[in-house]
Amino acid sequence: MMPYGNKKTLLGRLGKTRNLSTPELIVLSGMAAGQSGTGQLVAHIQQDLRRSQFSNRRITLWSAWPDLVALKSHVRKLDFGSLIMGLFSRLKHLLKLMAMTKQILGRYKDVPIVIIHTQSLGVRFAELIVKRRTGNVWIYLTDSSFFCVRSYNQRTGVTGACLKCLSTDGLPGVEFQCTPFPIKNSRTFKFIRSLRRSANEGTVRFFAQNEVQAALARQHFGKNAVVQVVGLWTNDWSELENKHDEIETSSEPTSWDVVFHGNCLEAKGAKWALEVAEKSSSDIRFLFPFSRESVPDNWQAPTKNNIHFVPMTWDSGLFDAVKSSKIVLVPSIWSAPIESALIKSIVFGRAVAVCDEPSAFSSELPIGLVSKLSMEPSTAQKELSQLLQVSTRIREDHVRKWLTSFSSNNRSMFEKILSHTTGRNIHASNN
Repeated sequence: MMPYGNKKTLLGRLGKTRNLSTPELIVLSGMAAGQSGTGQLVAHIQQDLRRSQFSNRRITLWSAWPDLVALKSHVRKLDFGSLIMGLFSRLKHLLKLMAMTKQILGRYKDVPIVIIHTQSLGVRFAELIVKRRTGNVWIYLTDSSFFCVRSYNQRTGVTGACLKCLSTDGLPGVEFQCTPFPIKNSRTFKFIRSLRRSANEGTVRFFAQNEVQAALARQHFGKNAVVQVVGLWTNDWSELENKHDEIETSSEPTSWDVVFHGNCLEAKGAKWALEVAEKSSSDIRFLFPFSRESVPDNWQAPTKNNIHFVPMTWDSGLFDAVKSSKIVLVPSIWSAPIESALIKSIVFGRAVAVCDEPSAFSSELPIGLVSKLSMEPSTAQKELSQLLQVSTRIREDHVRKWLTSFSSNNRSMFEKILSHTTGRNIHASNN
């Protein structure tokens, strides 16, 4: 539990909540603050709540689970001490979740709630909140899990976003034998159907990151659904503008012509990018920031010597590679909302290329900010080769103008959430 603002928040320590004043907003996150995209979002909310303008607000932020990835890492490293501590922490959070459930379905049933990442929070728990409360439940959409059990709406072997389950109760996903991701929970199918009914009845509302995502949500949930665009801002973007001013992209020769910026996931475009690299000329140097061993066995195995795999993070080499490469590839092939990899690549890269996916956030970007490549790897390879032969560097004034607008629209994300849920701006007093 992470109470901020006024000391009299919903939960301090387990069992010491009886005399605390009623909060005006509860934020429930299925993921704790961390290095993932959602983790950075939660970290930003934590930072916002420490700001002076929130000091007189009764707002409770509760992150449901410690990082499960860290637990798996402890198992691999045979670090049993850290594993035991991690398991104890998860048990403690489970007990707090039980206490929280009793409060939000009882004494605080009228307090607005914002849910972040329903998959990790638990779809059964999220469904319980939506069904048992009197309303004013909001879900912040982090991905496409509101209509797709895979969260990233892209099917194996199909290039491009899959919208088969949009405006349906998810039966196409059953027919395609889609597996829930990132949590394999068969109840996810039922939750998606239930969520659509609840949205139509007005018992749940939604926050979208961008206009295209909002349009998909309205199409899926129907004309009665309430969908508000509030943007996205993450903790690791706090210095974007300052760093952009301080750092100039390198004009010197680089080790890499093309850098792939993303995880080794098919929906993130990794399989597509590897196929493009394999079809490209051998003198074009590609960098993938993950190990060769992480490439699934059922993908086409890369054979060319110009395709390099170097595991790295943004802070351990990827930033320098993005800054100095000729082109950065951020080719998500699902209905991606605002992605950190894309934002950072635009700000720090010389040139950025994406897949031409109309249901992704990249479709909202101004002309000239990114280059759009075909979903077909053979065609994309030719387009990429042509881009490398011409001056593809993004004009600095173009980036600056876009970054200023993007920052202005998104930095106030939590302020917008607070206004929509409570009807009060950040300067409102408790009186």
